[in-house]
Amino acid sequence: MGQTKVTHSPFVLPDPTIAASSTGGARTLYLVRHASPDWTRHDLPYHIPPGPPLTEQGQDEARLLRDFLRRAGVRRIASSPLERCLQTAHLVADPQANGHLEVAIPLDTWPGLMELQPGEPIDSIRSRFCSAFQAAWDIAGHHGPMALVTHGGPITFLLEEMGMDGARLKQAYEFDHHNPLPPAGTWQITRAAPNQPWKMALVFIPADLTWQSKVIETGSITPELMDGEKP
Repeated sequence: MGQTKVTHSPFVLPDPTIAASSTGGARTLYLVRHASPDWTRHDLPYHIPPGPPLTEQGQDEARLLRDFLRRAGVRRIASSPLERCLQTAHLVADPQANGHLEVAIPLDTWPGLMELQPGEPIDSIRSRFCSAFQAAWDIAGHHGPMALVTHGGPITFLLEEMGMDGARLKQAYEFDHHNPLPPAGTWQITRAAPNQPWKMALVFIPADLTWQSKVIETGSITPELMDGEKP
């Protein structure tokens, strides 16, 4: 995760005129961090493609993520162009990744989901991340739940941009490298209607993990839902 300091302005909400989804107007996005990469590959810059690939552990994490996102009804996936994200996304989308034929999930590569860049201006960060969120929110309105496979930096930025308190986020959800979710972890973003608050929850982690002396159970977890400040 990059060290760029950002100041959050009110999040530009998606267009309320976009057609409602088949779930009665509610939409769902999943913000997914890539599975565990090979941290020892110091020969590959971490912030530009290709970046380090997944380890065997990371591939196992991605398969657990696959089970969760398919049960959640994800219909489309967009991924950062870095290898660790693409490998994670492909293991979710591939119809034969579990050894038997399943429905393929359409997968696109979105450059706007790439990791924070050293010294990147805040205007660039906000433009590409919020634009990606807007595009995904529109797609979710037409096609159903969508997953964005990206990095800890973009996910932290979006959660705070949507109204989550940064200090509370850090205190309650800090994992490796100061990220708000572990490798292959997933935040769910929902909103029942345009005039309703955002609902944000960490809903999936891939395995038993101990962070900050706290044990988090395997699979799907649902801590307290946190409302965004913007109506």
